[in-house]
Amino acid sequence: MRILETASSFDVFGPPIFAIAGFVGAFVIMLAVLLLFFQEKGWRAPAKASALALPGALLGLISSLASASIQEMAAQWLTLPQSWGRVQDNSIQPT
Repeated sequence: MRILETASSFDVFGPPIFAIAGFVGAFVIMLAVLLLFFQEKGWRAPAKASALALPGALLGLISSLASASIQEMAAQWLTLPQSWGRVQDNSIQPT
């Protein structure tokens, strides 16, 4: 992964973004759980939440890598007929 990229070559939906989003989401949830239910004090709560959020980053990375193939499989299963959504010309003609 390149640290410095130009704006035109940056992929907003790439694996690094999904990994960061997975980590941040898991971190927020774990921090809330630790503060509300376990009443952690000081630096322990963010440290434990960071450690417990690492699987969230891994799951975000896996979901990004698998999303293209899963979308292709779903498209094959859920392909709609060609005539679906078209308006048929059975309207009443004015007399």
